[in-house]
Amino acid sequence: MLVCQPQCIRLVLFWTFVALLVRLGALGLTHVYSLSAGYGGFYPLPSGADDRYYYEASLRLLQGAGPVDLPNAYPLLLSLLFAVFGPSVLLGKLVNVFLGALGVGLGVWLAESLGSRSFSLWALNRPGNVAGLFLTFYPSAVFYSTQLLKDSLIWFLGLLTVCLSVLLLFRPRSWHYLGLGALLLFLWPLRPYTVLALVGALSLYFLLRRARVRDLIALGSILLTVPWLLGWGPFGWKYLNPLLSPERLASFRAEVYGIGGSSLGVALDPTHPLRFLLGWLYSTITVFMGPFPWQVDGLMEAVALLEVIYIWPLVAVWWAGLRRLRHPEPPELLLLFALVLGLGIGLFSDNLGANTRLRLLVWGALIIYAAVRLGGNRADPLSDHPSRARGGPDAPPRTAKGL
Repeated sequence: MLVCQPQCIRLVLFWTFVALLVRLGALGLTHVYSLSAGYGGFYPLPSGADDRYYYEASLRLLQGAGPVDLPNAYPLLLSLLFAVFGPSVLLGKLVNVFLGALGVGLGVWLAESLGSRSFSLWALNRPGNVAGLFLTFYPSAVFYSTQLLKDSLIWFLGLLTVCLSVLLLFRPRSWHYLGLGALLLFLWPLRPYTVLALVGALSLYFLLRRARVRDLIALGSILLTVPWLLGWGPFGWKYLNPLLSPERLASFRAEVYGIGGSSLGVALDPTHPLRFLLGWLYSTITVFMGPFPWQVDGLMEAVALLEVIYIWPLVAVWWAGLRRLRHPEPPELLLLFALVLGLGIGLFSDNLGANTRLRLLVWGALIIYAAVRLGGNRADPLSDHPSRARGGPDAPPRTAKGL
């Protein structure tokens, strides 16, 4: 088990507190503006969002006003919160601010656990400080944590599942698998493809590392049972089946994300495999590093471009990490997760505005990965894994003490 040393704890608490202050300040500004502009405290832009629907659906659930068609579990969670404290848009936002700050703390813990400890506590290039700085001021993560949307909850749960997944790479315990299964069970009704991306990344990592069959069986069992328990069939087949049809996928993409001023207008043509592949590739690159200057044709795209400039200094580290995937070490799990999730988002979204929400975990994982690699890796890959800790001429030295 990874242990957070006193210096690590100090950094986690410091950056969580700073992230909380930043998000509280942003909440105050956006909430006051929303009220003064006539948006009633909801999404402070004319393009709108799902927050009004979530709030109204949660009130209907709270009042028992008959069946409510829920696109995800977030309105249900809001109704439980409102049942205890009373309906309040601001209260829901405050909870999201807190979850957003906790996510930053988890990111710092990951960077400290996987990165080198050879730096002084407040060194700017120390992995925990690099992750804390970029995650704290990541513009979209700050903004969406101030809104009554599910993104902060997904941000927190997603990073928490990554933390637990990292524990599996060292000295796995039964409770690690049980805890991971429970988290995935909770995350699935909020954003199923994030669960699939995480389990897919773990599976790829273990296959590339040729880990023990027991680990693959355990992960396969989670992937089999979690979607099944939620009514999506074995391995989430009922959810995946529509996505495996290029025609239905192209139609969903055009009808849901291919509308509005932020859409790139890139259609996936299921009748021409090469066009389909090229459109997917262009959309995926845009998810990771867009919008590009030639895609900017309005104020919102210009704002999103400023966010990309914020993240560009780390892009070289991401590209360098691709070569490490042939023999991945624990930090590469973050890179694999970001790649699988980003490729999935590129399949159904060509909307620059939607991408800023959908890729929060993609960029979050990549920020932490860059922080670790800039500071140096802490341990040999799987050096404390049971399959490699039995001695013998081929057993690597146990460099990750305290795990």
